[in-house]
Amino acid sequence: MTDASAADTMNWTYRSYGSTVDKAVSAVQTLKATFGGTRCTGVTAGGSPVNFGFEAVTQCQIPKFSTENMVYWGFSASGNTVDSAQAAALEIARRSGGPGITMCSAYGQSISVDGGVAMSIRCYVAKIDVNQYLIWSYQGAGTTIDSAMNSAVAFVGSGDRFCTGGGASATTDGNWKTGIQCYTPK
Repeated sequence: MTDASAADTMNWTYRSYGSTVDKAVSAVQTLKATFGGTRCTGVTAGGSPVNFGFEAVTQCQIPKFSTENMVYWGFSASGNTVDSAQAAALEIARRSGGPGITMCSAYGQSISVDGGVAMSIRCYVAKIDVNQYLIWSYQGAGTTIDSAMNSAVAFVGSGDRFCTGGGASATTDGNWKTGIQCYTPK
């Protein structure tokens, strides 16, 4: 790498979680493949599991950017497991992150009494003119938290921005409902 190219890059640590070390490693590899990076260090994982399963990290070089017109945002989702919640959050980030999304990493949010897990993918994303958008909700339903979340994720379109999934709740018939809130173009 030349000095000129080094001056245009910065280090970033991709972090993911998984119910096993293999799943944590796979998740961090997917995160890097989705958002890019060069000269990565490989991946480290293992040790005692943390609150949200095992943690895996890799450090890469990514293009430098200015945060002046960016917002740090969490694309959140719920799931039956750490693995499924994190995958749903990543899909929401993919669909609604918009151009220039960068510096993404996974975070655990909460584990509910019913066993559901909330995770988020937090990234820097480009600001929008909120006057050109409406706040819109996509509802989801299913026999499991995963299927309810995924049914809502399927409705998120490429024009949507700053989407985040709420927690899932049980319905009286023993199924699940959830929702995702987005800014969607007027």
